[in-house]
Amino acid sequence: WGSCYALSSFPYINTSNVTGFRNTWGSCYSLQEMPLIDTSKGTDFYRTWFRNETLSSFPPLDFRSATNLSQTWNSSDNLEFFPSGVFDNTSGTVDFSTTFQSTRLNTQSLDNVLLSINNANTYSGTLNLNSTNMGLPSVPGIAAKYQLENRAWTVNTKAVDSDTAASALFYLDDGAWYDVNDLTTLYQDSAGTTPV
Repeated sequence: WGSCYALSSFPYINTSNVTGFRNTWGSCYSLQEMPLIDTSKGTDFYRTWFRNETLSSFPPLDFRSATNLSQTWNSSDNLEFFPSGVFDNTSGTVDFSTTFQSTRLNTQSLDNVLLSINNANTYSGTLNLNSTNMGLPSVPGIAAKYQLENRAWTVNTKAVDSDTAASALFYLDDGAWYDVNDLTTLYQDSAGTTPV
């Protein structure tokens, strides 16, 4: 169905044994929604929903077997809402470098993507979430970004303010943040009553 410009909806079909989804709905400019199809055996998702210009949200499909997610939603410039948990079970090395390029993922969607890829506990990948029209990740998303970077990932997002960055440091792990430039914020006790 690639380049089927007038296709605005797609019915549910049995895809339970499909492994290759390469460019299946790519450049279907009028596609407004996708059914909840079985993608659990899919490995190749190169440009599967590339340049779907009216697709604004996406269902929680299963990408556990994915090995190629290059340009999967690239240039789907109205894609704003992306569900949580879809990459939780993805294993091995998957290229996410151009997966979401030129989309408009909002803050919650960015957090969903970052948290899900982090939950997969994989090592050494690339993830670019810094397109012009994207939102900013919030504290949970930035915390997941930090954990991915600790596992040799390169993760590019738009810059967040220092308060969000500081809060994210210890969102998923215990710890503390001290501003050594302002001694009035440092105390010797946990009650904050004895200054240093």
